[in-house]
Amino acid sequence: METLSVYVGAMPRMARDITVRALRDLGSAVHDAPEDPTALQGSPPILIVAWQDEPLGDYERRVLAVAPDTVIIGFDWDGRRIATYELWPRRSAIGELSADAIAAAVEAAPSWDKRFDPISEGC
Repeated sequence: METLSVYVGAMPRMARDITVRALRDLGSAVHDAPEDPTALQGSPPILIVAWQDEPLGDYERRVLAVAPDTVIIGFDWDGRRIATYELWPRRSAIGELSADAIAAAVEAAPSWDKRFDPISEGC
């Protein structure tokens, strides 16, 4: 079984601790988000970020531009809302920040091919 690599962006320390613990419990490799979005790897690349003003900032938009198969799991700075952003296009609200919510979002991250599979979309 392939080890899942997940990138973690800037966020409050407590949120980072929860996120890293959830990822390690899943057996995922945890990396700091690179400054250059083209350095993201994985199938799909997974990026977890916290936002202060808007859900998808400049960095996240650049990530999706250079790696459209990336799954971005984002939550507000207070940890009250967490959501998954993908070029599916769709947004999935998950709820409040917790280790279980992070783990569920990472486990549910679809591959690029799955996003366009009519069976997985319920068509």
